[in-house]
Amino acid sequence: VVWLGVGGIDSSSTAHIVALEPGAAGGWRRGSVPSALPGGQVTVLDIEGSGAFVSVPDLFGRLPAPSWGGPGPGQGGQPSVVVLRLRGHLRSNLTFVKALETYAGHVSGTGGAVLVCGLLPAPLAQLRSAGLPDAVVLIAQGEELDGSLGEAYERALDVLATQPPPPSQE
Repeated sequence: VVWLGVGGIDSSSTAHIVALEPGAAGGWRRGSVPSALPGGQVTVLDIEGSGAFVSVPDLFGRLPAPSWGGPGPGQGGQPSVVVLRLRGHLRSNLTFVKALETYAGHVSGTGGAVLVCGLLPAPLAQLRSAGLPDAVVLIAQGEELDGSLGEAYERALDVLATQPPPPSQE
């Protein structure tokens, strides 16, 4: 079991996965969570809830699936990059680490990566010591609430920029 969110513990609550998109004024706005990761794009996902207990398989089962459509990796032949924002309290355990490794393995299989941001010092240290694969990038929560989200998004764009273009379809 992983404890996600902020506030009091309420076992009847559920965590919600919310897509975030960059806003015109520099902030973030809510968007629709895709069922499959779009190729050539960064998908930002935020876990919302009021200190909910969430089963790891349920949480990772609701994340958008990597998609292999088109001529190359990802939907449309391009890699997908996921930014997963886990704010507040997170207690990682072996089940969480294995689920994150598996999800990142599927995403990296399309040429992409998973960036996890919003991590407080203790969970960050736990995840760093878990020996996660290179496809998982961990980013600490800074003093600014959305600072790690902005950093993760910029790094995700860099990952996409370093990928070779998809092969032409002739």
